[in-house]
Amino acid sequence: MMTYKGYTGELELDVEAVILFGEVVYINDVITFQGKTVEEARQ
Repeated sequence: MMTYKGYTGELELDVEAVILFGEVVYINDVITFQGKTVEEARQ
């Protein structure tokens, strides 16, 4: 899990695609994110 601007996201790794991806949790909407590094996913 990671926190950004007060939101919490679950972060996962796709080894085959070599990418990190995740979804913001504890909200009533769907927000996803991805990146090749943790910092890129955080942005």
